[in-house]
Amino acid sequence: MEYKVSVIVPCYRVAPYIERCARSLFSQTLDSVQFIFVDDCSDDDTIPRLEALIESIPHVRERTLIVRHEQNRGVSAARETGMRYAEGEYIAYCDSDDWVESSMYETLYNAALRQDADMVECGFWQDNGHFWRRRHARPVTDNGVMEVLSDVIRPYIWNRIVRADRYEGVCFSTTSYWEDRVMVVQLLHNCRRRVVVDKPFYHYCFNPTSITSQTSAESCRRIIRDSMVNYCFLHDFIMQHYAAQEKDFVQTKITLCMKNLPPWLATGNPVWRKAFLTTFPDITPAVLFNNRLSLNYKKIYLEVLTGTYPLLVRLREVYRTVRGKLQRLS
Repeated sequence: MEYKVSVIVPCYRVAPYIERCARSLFSQTLDSVQFIFVDDCSDDDTIPRLEALIESIPHVRERTLIVRHEQNRGVSAARETGMRYAEGEYIAYCDSDDWVESSMYETLYNAALRQDADMVECGFWQDNGHFWRRRHARPVTDNGVMEVLSDVIRPYIWNRIVRADRYEGVCFSTTSYWEDRVMVVQLLHNCRRRVVVDKPFYHYCFNPTSITSQTSAESCRRIIRDSMVNYCFLHDFIMQHYAAQEKDFVQTKITLCMKNLPPWLATGNPVWRKAFLTTFPDITPAVLFNNRLSLNYKKIYLEVLTGTYPLLVRLREVYRTVRGKLQRLS
């Protein structure tokens, strides 16, 4: 049986979140959706909770699969496993600690049909642990691959659906950091037509146990290693398909350093800064002498590098709070 959309959900130690995620998927208004949950060897109550929920909702049982890994292999391997079982015309991914609006896949699928699109992307809500922020989907341009590499287009796989045949030849990352960017770059290269629906259907939730929330020195080194593996893959991909834009690819390295590592560097941990500079010995002049980066961008980089960023962030927050109160009084 072919479904309109197959949704693949990697699952690993998400017992507190899995029911919220699954309920949002099972509430979809689209009438033909396949759900594939990949158990990446969870050792908590994730799968028992999911199985109990599936049993309680009869109409989703026949179109829901739980596929199990014999050992923990990471989110990219789980996504690749899910692809082997997908029967949908379009493929979607959802992280198991996030959730989606009930009309998400119907809206994206109908937009794909209307405009004969290979990829349809939507906006999302982002939770940073303190407040929610709306993230808009960027307008379509002719240079999507390079815009993903420089973060003009946000490089997430979970806020889009992609025609299944566009995954032919796509290599899944072997690491669990920067893996979305590796997939999205290849998919944009394969897709003839990308469409944007600028409505925030996806809810990207803060999870203190996820890899992107870890702050230990070992986590830092692993993240840097994983990032470099994917950076090298993307460099080879650009050289093969977009060699004329190789000079622009230095922006990817700067983006990697500035937009992916500062959350950990900003803790002020000197071990992190040392690991960062050891891995990227030439990055400081590349940032400071890049004319396309704003002065504010460079200022933040120097704050992060010198370890003053946490203090300055707190001072700026105090300033904004006081200023707001004074404005309300006046």
